[in-house]
Amino acid sequence: MNPYSIPPLLIALAFISLGVIVFLRSKETLSIRIAFILNCLSSFWWQFTWFILFNIKNEILAFFLVRIGYSGIIFIPVTFFHFYSCYLDLEKNKKWINFYYFIGFVFLVLLWTTTTYIKGYYTYFWGYYPKAGFFHPVYLIYLTIIAIHCFFSLISFGRKIHWGGIKANQIKYLVSALFIYCFASSDFIVNYGIEFYPLGVLAILISLGIVTYAILKYRLMDINIALTRVGIFVIVYTLVLGIPFWFGVKTGLWIYSTIIMAALATA
Repeated sequence: MNPYSIPPLLIALAFISLGVIVFLRSKETLSIRIAFILNCLSSFWWQFTWFILFNIKNEILAFFLVRIGYSGIIFIPVTFFHFYSCYLDLEKNKKWINFYYFIGFVFLVLLWTTTTYIKGYYTYFWGYYPKAGFFHPVYLIYLTIIAIHCFFSLISFGRKIHWGGIKANQIKYLVSALFIYCFASSDFIVNYGIEFYPLGVLAILISLGIVTYAILKYRLMDINIALTRVGIFVIVYTLVLGIPFWFGVKTGLWIYSTIIMAALATA
């Protein structure tokens, strides 16, 4: 197994595990639970496909997996917007949800029928990685617009309730989680031929830790789990520090691993 594929594997498993647990144990409505697990599934899809991609040597299979992986990446921003809109019960956002999904499917068609969105792959020191096509910057604009819309919806709702009560605390953590997740967009630089190991895994790891903490501490998604503060601390820090440590052990890149651990420990 390629050691560089270990972080994507572990993070993929963490996302799908959280999604399934919340879907099965949450007392929220079915529409909210579906939106949440779709959001987790899109991140799982992305990271799990990269885990496989980093372990193969076949060029034909590599291009197929690049397309498979991007089929999930396309819908990451809209599933965030979908979940936030459902969780905040924003009826006015329904038309936007449909519109953003429609645009996502347009990108999906381009992905599988042309090379204008993703035109192939690069071969880097850790393995294969997608190569951006002519229309890829258009996707980045689409992603940015949805991210701004997400922040606007969350912050507007927070102001509406005057940032008071447990709901306000939940929203603050959702805003923080989304803000950190956005740093994973640094991985798109690698799509343009600039070679560095995609550290977006670090951003989404912290984001996942924030959401997990909000679930345990502030009953985000209405899951009543009886855990002490010590228990919460152990769970969150096992998640956010365990993967960088494993990465250091497997790759020997302790400088990067130490920097990651230090950043997470102070987050």
